[in-house]
Amino acid sequence: MSSTETGQNGERDETNPRVNTKQDDSNGSRKHTGSRNFRISNFKGEVPEVGAVIGTKSENRTKDSMKLFQNKIASYVLREYKKGRDIVTIIKKIEEVDTSKWKPTAPVPTATGGKISESEMMEYKLLYNEYLTRKSTLEDNKGSLHSLVKGQCTPSLLSELKGLEEYEEKDGVFDVVWLLTQINLIVSGVEQRTQNAYELAFMLLKGFFSLRQHEHETLDDYLDRFREAVQTLEFAGINIFDHDGLINLETKRILALAGQTTTATNDQKTKAKETAAEAFKAVCLLENADPKRFLSLFNDLRKDMIKKQDNFPRNIVDEKLTYIVS
Repeated sequence: MSSTETGQNGERDETNPRVNTKQDDSNGSRKHTGSRNFRISNFKGEVPEVGAVIGTKSENRTKDSMKLFQNKIASYVLREYKKGRDIVTIIKKIEEVDTSKWKPTAPVPTATGGKISESEMMEYKLLYNEYLTRKSTLEDNKGSLHSLVKGQCTPSLLSELKGLEEYEEKDGVFDVVWLLTQINLIVSGVEQRTQNAYELAFMLLKGFFSLRQHEHETLDDYLDRFREAVQTLEFAGINIFDHDGLINLETKRILALAGQTTTATNDQKTKAKETAAEAFKAVCLLENADPKRFLSLFNDLRKDMIKKQDNFPRNIVDEKLTYIVS
């Protein structure tokens, strides 16, 4: 790439190689208007105090750019936002907060024909008002967080976001979960605007099944990369863990433990689906762990299967798996 720029008349301006790449805004900060000479290392975002910015995959300088960005945003929110802890779930897990857990339970009479005491009702009203205030603060914080995150995005990343079909709709309602989801996809190299949907699915699946624990990589670092890969698949709408055969297997196990021979209840079906997904993730994690650290134990697990003893891990935090890959 040349260090010179082309002027308005089509000629190269050798005297000022940074023509029209930045301009001053009203508060004296430098605002990027071009991309040829843009350097993410010089970009501080609208709130430099955050201490992190986020760009496209080609702009970011580290593999863990999204994770680092989330951590910095979370730290800033905890310092600066009222009841900031309530919104950290959105930042770290990129999912909505379940506010139903905050709602107080209404008092009920202790006996048939009994009455609720005035003190009980007053306490309930107080708790309910606190619940409403907490919800209102959360909504205000979500709007502020949306603006904060956008302000820390590089111009190229913002351009990618604005090109997405749902951008205007989601931006208009300050949907910060959608915003973080799309940023995560772009940072992961997902080009929704230019890639064929089937090619994209193939590439994401290929990347997931090619993921390996490095020789000297710690368990925590490996788990973080694994979870991020799973999250990227989920954000792209690719669910490889919803496997009918494995769900049926877990359903049979649940019915056998309950001593049932009838059709599974909805709750049992949900439990079977969740259990199958977590067990499949555990095997994926195990299969891709560093062979020098787990191979002999993995062989023991296979020998146990010959003896009709299934001791394979059931989730990614299973003690056996922790021992194997640590």
